[in-house]
Amino acid sequence: MDKKTFYITTPIYYPSGKFHIGTAYTTTLADTIKRYKKMRGYDAYLLTGLDEHGQKVQTVAENRGLTPKAHVDEMAKEAKKLWSLMEIDYDQFIRTTDEKHEEVVSKVVEKFVANGDFSKFTGVKLDGTLVAADKYTAVSGSTVITLKKDYLSTLSVGKHTLTIVYNDGECSTEFEIKAAQSGGNTTPDKPNPEDPKSPQTGDNSNLTLWIALLFISGGTVIGTTVVSKKKKHAVK
Repeated sequence: MDKKTFYITTPIYYPSGKFHIGTAYTTTLADTIKRYKKMRGYDAYLLTGLDEHGQKVQTVAENRGLTPKAHVDEMAKEAKKLWSLMEIDYDQFIRTTDEKHEEVVSKVVEKFVANGDFSKFTGVKLDGTLVAADKYTAVSGSTVITLKKDYLSTLSVGKHTLTIVYNDGECSTEFEIKAAQSGGNTTPDKPNPEDPKSPQTGDNSNLTLWIALLFISGGTVIGTTVVSKKKKHAVK
């Protein structure tokens, strides 16, 4: 009769720094469970490894004067050395830079694309009206939308609804433009001597200039809206 099988994995650790007591704890725990299952007659399999990706890994590597690949290669070597010292009985040490891992992930992603499971960004609406593509910038492959200053300066004071449009739905958020308070007879190019850090204008015809100034300073106008679209797919 074939043995029952049992599979267990540690987290695949993020190689941005040295391993610590938490790393050792989870690995020891997984190893202990695997050994117990083997004693019970199971065909037990333990996987561990490294999740080798991300900006933080690149930054750490550059600070060390290494390429990201050289850094993670060193981290993998140190990890295996540590697990050997602790007599961790793992069956596989996986790295997300492994050729086999990259091949499998590519096939999975290609399958998702073929099935139409990824949303496709198609445009932006403001208050229900489509915005021309030259009025904003969109980061490729994401939903980070930045409205350009020239376009912002044409918007009226008050709340506005920004909508990110996809091939399979929409996602909206709100931002607000506030007018600068009027006061005195000063103009934008002549600061109020009583409040040099906060110049005022008594002429509402200068609103466009003030919106631009407020946008640059980051004071009142929200110029960049980041929308994270969360999709829920029905399990078939």
